[in-house]
Amino acid sequence: MSQVVALLLLLHRADGTEVMINPALVITLQPTGLARGAANTLVNGQAMCVLELIDRRMAAVRESCEAVRRMMEGTR
Repeated sequence: MSQVVALLLLLHRADGTEVMINPALVITLQPTGLARGAANTLVNGQAMCVLELIDRRMAAVRESCEAVRRMMEGTR
C-alpha cells in the first residue's frame, strides 16, 4: 500500500484569511514595501511577503519572507 502525503504551509493573506500553499510550487519570495519599512504600493493591507508560484500566480501573505523560508525548510 502506498501513501501520498502533501505538506502544505498555512499562511495568512493580507486580509487575515488563511491560505494553504504547497511549498514545492513556490519559486520566489519577495518582501513587500511594508517589510522594507515603506508603503505597500503593489499589494493592500498588511502583506509582508509575496510568493510567486510555478504557475505564475502570486500570493501576498502577512508572514515575513524569512518566516516563510523557515517554514519551507521544515517541510524538506
